[in-house]
Amino acid sequence: MPPPPKRQPEVQDVEVLQSMALAPVAQPPSTAEKIEPRAESVNLLLAKAYERASTLELTADEIKRLTADFDDADFQRGAGGDANLLYLEHGALRKRLNDVVGIGKWTCIPRRSWSEEIQIPAKAGKPASVAVRIYIESVLIIRGCFVGEAIGDGTYYKSNAGGSYSDGYESAKTAAFRRCTKDFGMGLQAYSKDWCNQWKEKYPNFDRPVRK
Repeated sequence: MPPPPKRQPEVQDVEVLQSMALAPVAQPPSTAEKIEPRAESVNLLLAKAYERASTLELTADEIKRLTADFDDADFQRGAGGDANLLYLEHGALRKRLNDVVGIGKWTCIPRRSWSEEIQIPAKAGKPASVAVRIYIESVLIIRGCFVGEAIGDGTYYKSNAGGSYSDGYESAKTAAFRRCTKDFGMGLQAYSKDWCNQWKEKYPNFDRPVRK
């Protein structure tokens, strides 16, 4: 009598599994299928956040603390590569959101990113080169409500062995985050010409005070 045919391991007895309150094991999803659930989750989160735009509830004390001026030590020269322009360090912005809103109560989600190659002209004895400019569009959500949206950019110089594409990506993400907080009303002193001139007069050699 010939032996019974071997049962294929991928064939499952659905009735037996149901009686055991187990679901049939699906085949492992492809890479594209693994990404899709995240994209759907982000889209759902953003849709809900947009619906709640301008409905964020904050106490008077929270509003006062969020919009208060930052310390002089939280600023640096070099915004956009221009030594005459100031920028507010993103760490100070993140700390304030954590302190006032709460850790886990806010997030800045990159919606999309793209990049382009740019030509860097020869300058000061340096030959012309090629760089990659990275753009990231991010959305700032606080307590489930949309409060800001912006695009930031960062540059990866291929000739710089000490840099990487990921560094350029982080710079773009940080720039987008900083601009989102501006929409929310944080750190607006950095966009006041008079205040920036006063800061540069106080620290002409960039000998700014040590952060407390």
